[in-house]
Amino acid sequence: MKELVPQLNELPEFRSLLEAVQAGKQVVSVYGMSPVHKAHFAAALQAQTGRPLLLVTRDEGQARRLAADFTHFSGVKASLLPAREYVFHNIDNASREFEHQRLGALDEFVHAKQPVLAAPCEALLMRTLPPEALEKASFTLALDEDYPLDALENALMDAGYTRALSVEGSGQFSVRGGILDLFPAGAQVPVRAEFFGDTVDSLGEFDPQSQRRTRNIKQVRILPARETLPRLANGGCAGLADTLQKLAGKAGTSPALRKNLEQDAQRLEEESLFPSCDRYMPLIYPQLCTALDYLPENCLVVLDDSPGIHEAGTGFAFRMNEDVASLLEQGCLVPSQCEFHISFEHLRAQLLQRQVLVFDSFLTSSGGFEPQAIVSLTAKQLPAYNGSLETALSDIRNYLDLSYRVCVLAGGPQRLQNMARLLAENEVPYSFRLEDPYSVCLLEGSLSAGFEYPGIQLAVLCDGAILQRRSEGSKRKTSNRDRVKSFSDLTPGDYVVHEHHGIGRFVAVERITSDGVTRDYLKIAFAGTDFLYVPATALDLVSKYIGAPEDANIRLSKLGGTAWAKTKVRAKKAARDLADQLIKLYAARRSTPGFAFLPDDDWQRSFEEAFPYDETADQLTCTAEIKRDMEQPPPMDRL
Repeated sequence: MKELVPQLNELPEFRSLLEAVQAGKQVVSVYGMSPVHKAHFAAALQAQTGRPLLLVTRDEGQARRLAADFTHFSGVKASLLPAREYVFHNIDNASREFEHQRLGALDEFVHAKQPVLAAPCEALLMRTLPPEALEKASFTLALDEDYPLDALENALMDAGYTRALSVEGSGQFSVRGGILDLFPAGAQVPVRAEFFGDTVDSLGEFDPQSQRRTRNIKQVRILPARETLPRLANGGCAGLADTLQKLAGKAGTSPALRKNLEQDAQRLEEESLFPSCDRYMPLIYPQLCTALDYLPENCLVVLDDSPGIHEAGTGFAFRMNEDVASLLEQGCLVPSQCEFHISFEHLRAQLLQRQVLVFDSFLTSSGGFEPQAIVSLTAKQLPAYNGSLETALSDIRNYLDLSYRVCVLAGGPQRLQNMARLLAENEVPYSFRLEDPYSVCLLEGSLSAGFEYPGIQLAVLCDGAILQRRSEGSKRKTSNRDRVKSFSDLTPGDYVVHEHHGIGRFVAVERITSDGVTRDYLKIAFAGTDFLYVPATALDLVSKYIGAPEDANIRLSKLGGTAWAKTKVRAKKAARDLADQLIKLYAARRSTPGFAFLPDDDWQRSFEEAFPYDETADQLTCTAEIKRDMEQPPPMDRL
């Protein structure tokens, strides 16, 4: 697929963009772009300039799509920086998965030869550990190198790892004689290092269940197990504990806060990690740092949908301020130490210290990024054919008749052969070189969508759109939302919900021509006289309203207002409250003594063997699970 990147050098719009970048224009706006074009342009810019890239999006879904398309175009891995939930309560089973992903992405970006980072806006607004702290807490364990085992244990403790009798989950380690078992943060499997003196004599991955080695390796990168590392505070855990004791003794400290500070200080004095260390991130890292502090000076910033980024950034800041206010009332946070994010204005100011490229679908307000140069792109994203091979073949023949270069992407070798067979059966000429005229070029690869550049007569189709197959690794989370898949799913007057703007009423489908390109748009009415036009490429943001019967008095959202953001905050709080109730319920259930039945004896087995029918595999599994629960002391949670 790398063959598609140099094709943009022929496109006048791309050459204009490249000239503006090379001329040092601080902000350049390109409009008329769909998501796949943004990834294509970003890959071509990286290939031409060799500069590090930061790809900023509205949300994580867009970041994942943009990162995947960029990687497929360029062959250069785009690291994904997700947002995460801060842990302000002592929840024993708090997940660290997103923290590990964030740390891995930042480490990859810092050490990559061609650094590219894709991040939703809120991930850039969140406070994190400074670059020097990440470098201090990270190290590489390599075969035949010397590591004093005592120093290695201390380094792991500094990095937030916990000691265990046997390694079962990420962020744990154990030492038995000259053997170190370690489950690195972000890794899929644990590793075992066997020492001869201070030298790593063997190193390999192992199965935590069987304890058998599965693969030998030469080295492994060890990253911190948490973003908040108390041992890196001034004076270590003891220094942080002393600070908390002083804060607890200050006049005016509420009883709830004093109790939390004293309890956490005691935990720190025992040098034990506790889940809610995030409370004290500002005390551990006095300088407010975000992922932006990891960007090199020559980094090129690409904004995907600047109005959406502005809305997402201000919405995240609003939600965080609401959460912090609630936590202050509960006595979970120190009033003078509760800066856990930067404002969107601060983010914008930091981004404008570098060159910024604004990639938008329309020429609209750019969220405070005023362009010094504007480029209008004439291109379009191709629709999915919903399994209609005849329609796809008809389009391919039309492109060939118009002397277009046509490329079809197939997700793997087998699918490439299948597509070649289909084209041959339908008498469509094909080859495996993009330069061959009057034939379809078959390439191995996948993208989120196909696209067309009329200016250079290039069309790229994806076999997934033609054969209605989902590309590998693109499974999405299921949702209860009744998403709109096509315009035919709606009739005028239907209530719909836009993911970022709230409840509106579908008016009609309108065809709008801009710069010679005609596209279909959903026209949605909001409160007052406001209308929103949603392009066909963004239908995944719209779902049918299912919250009330049709005859109910449904209140439309105000476009650009804060009511929808507040509604989502209240819903999020209600979900958290319900989760807290469930946690308390199940904690009470686990602590309530019940009756533990004895394991099966010979009488029980004889009775079961007399059953005259053969059980299915699922029945046997269910029976075994019920028996296992009945043999435990807590009450059984089954119907």
